[in-house]
Amino acid sequence: MGFADDLQQAERNLAAASAYHANAVNDAFVAVQQAEQGYWSRVRFFEAEASGIREAYAEGLSAFAGIVLYPDRISDGETPLPLTPGIRTFVSTAGNTQYAGRDTRTLSITIDFPNGMRITAMGDPDKEGEAREFAALVMNTAAKIDGAPPTLEQDLARLQRELDAARADTRELDAARAAYQAAYYDTAAVQAAEQTLAALRVQAPQAAQDYEDAKHKRRQRDRFLAVVAAVAAVAVLAILGFAVLSYFIRLL
Repeated sequence: MGFADDLQQAERNLAAASAYHANAVNDAFVAVQQAEQGYWSRVRFFEAEASGIREAYAEGLSAFAGIVLYPDRISDGETPLPLTPGIRTFVSTAGNTQYAGRDTRTLSITIDFPNGMRITAMGDPDKEGEAREFAALVMNTAAKIDGAPPTLEQDLARLQRELDAARADTRELDAARAAYQAAYYDTAAVQAAEQTLAALRVQAPQAAQDYEDAKHKRRQRDRFLAVVAAVAAVAVLAILGFAVLSYFIRLL
């Protein structure tokens, strides 16, 4: 293999090392972006939870037929009762739509409390599915309570602790940033390829110059051929356009 081939191979090695380094840096940068998105997603989740819990205590988690479920209580608009484990809910339906041509259907929802209290309301019989979903939500929410019902202050304090922990947990982000820094400064392969190419050029400067001159001439030739090809393409299109135009003129 001649000197020109050695130079060409050294240039290829440098290009390959540079491309590999650029790809590694780009991949690491993408990982940093993903880590940042994950970090802020977690932080904003707890910020939204803190805002949502205030709304839940003020307006309720869900409602059906005038009964409102809150994080700490249930209210029918008149008597709020504390939410406690052991609550049981029932949805009952009766009647039909074919009795003497009238709709006799009824739907009721009943909530029984361990202390003997009860809330009952009549609902839209066409919304039986919503009634049963609400009844299940009441029982599931009550079952999660351990001891006394929660308070807004307790929930806000809990969410603040979770938010502080989410803000402080930057392990994934720190690791991604460290990996990016490592990839960015890992230029050993590029530098080695540069040194090999530089050593070849110093070894035979005249031959290296001849190689560069020949490469420059090839580039000029390639550009010239590209221009010629473009001009030829334009000429062919012009001839075709003229032929089509002449055809339509003859038709007229």
